[in-house]
Amino acid sequence: TTQGQGYQARSADYRRAQSARVYCNTTRTSSGGSWRVPRMGASLSRACSACAESLTERFRNERFNARQFARFRVKHHERYGQGAFGAIFLAHDLERDGQRVAAKRVRLWDNHSTREAMQREFDILMSLHHENIVQALTSCYHGDSFWLFMELLEGGELLELVLREGAVAEARAVGYMVQILRGVAHMHSRGVVHRG
Repeated sequence: TTQGQGYQARSADYRRAQSARVYCNTTRTSSGGSWRVPRMGASLSRACSACAESLTERFRNERFNARQFARFRVKHHERYGQGAFGAIFLAHDLERDGQRVAAKRVRLWDNHSTREAMQREFDILMSLHHENIVQALTSCYHGDSFWLFMELLEGGELLELVLREGAVAEARAVGYMVQILRGVAHMHSRGVVHRG
């Protein structure tokens, strides 16, 4: 190709990278009032290569998140609870024959600290495997929210049981406390402290 055609092709690559909001690290200099990219062949191809890797990673993550979210059918009208971070809904896991699971949704609103906290919670849950600790299945980003899918415990909360039935017999209370303490002991053995 002629030098002009090569410049046009490289310019098109640069414009595509810019339009994708992935900014090349290419220096522009002024020469007689017109702007140009110096040593375009080498520096731009390296910059566009970095852009391509960044775009590829972003699209790979988007595909992963879309596949993970599509695995579940969330019942937005069946809310199980509301916490400080978000709401918990009923969902069905299509990879497990429609098994009922819990879906925790946390709206992010571009809050970086919330993103980090949710990712940390998921990583901790995935590292804990014990019969007295709820099991995390997967997590993903969908829309403006972080979703954490986990085992659904349908027995209700201990407080609800006490409010409904009144005082709990000592032997039954001891059984509940043993289960709680076994779960806490397992977390402590892994260096995790539950603050809820």
